[in-house]
Amino acid sequence: MLFSILSLTIKKVSMKFLSKIIAFAVIASVSVACGRDARNDLDSQSEKGEQTGFGGSDKTNGESTAGNNSMTEDSTNMHSMHGMDDTKFFKTASDGGLLEVRLGKLATQNGSSTKVIEFGRTMVIDHEKANSELKNFADGLNISIPDALSETSQNKYNELAQKKGNDFDQAYATLMVASHQETIELFRTLYNSGGEQRLREWAEAKIPNLEHHLQMAQMLQVGANGSNGQ
Repeated sequence: MLFSILSLTIKKVSMKFLSKIIAFAVIASVSVACGRDARNDLDSQSEKGEQTGFGGSDKTNGESTAGNNSMTEDSTNMHSMHGMDDTKFFKTASDGGLLEVRLGKLATQNGSSTKVIEFGRTMVIDHEKANSELKNFADGLNISIPDALSETSQNKYNELAQKKGNDFDQAYATLMVASHQETIELFRTLYNSGGEQRLREWAEAKIPNLEHHLQMAQMLQVGANGSNGQ
């Protein structure tokens, strides 16, 4: 009888112990599996991060560097445009204006057509006024501009000064068309480049008058090429 009771007790204890062992094993298995899944998720996220540029990969750094370089280049271009516009504009526009005045006076002397002579007088009046305004702008910005023709402009003047009559009319009209096209482009470039605001506004206001000069010069060119100065 005693043996039976002991045997039954041992069996109950063994069953409880075995149940605890099984439960512990199940919990451990679940923990291991969860840990493995977590590590897999982390590895997967890490791989995705490298592919999409997260995590400081070379690709991301490369794209970021390219973007920074692009911004730097844009800033440099804008700075260089702003820095060269005013000074270059003053020198180029001043030289062109002086040439227009000198050639206009020459047209009143060497021209054979009344229209050419009248056009020359108009060039003297309009460009002397513009040159004076331009000099005032330059003085206000402490920019010095030449008061004599450049070598290139002087050569143009010397070549035209050797002509008279209809030959002069034709050459003068052709030169006026080309020079006013260049001047209009110069003024438009200044206006669009972001230079000094008041100077840009002044240049913009002068463009319509320059375009009118161009139209007049084109008409002179047609007339001079189709006649003998009559």
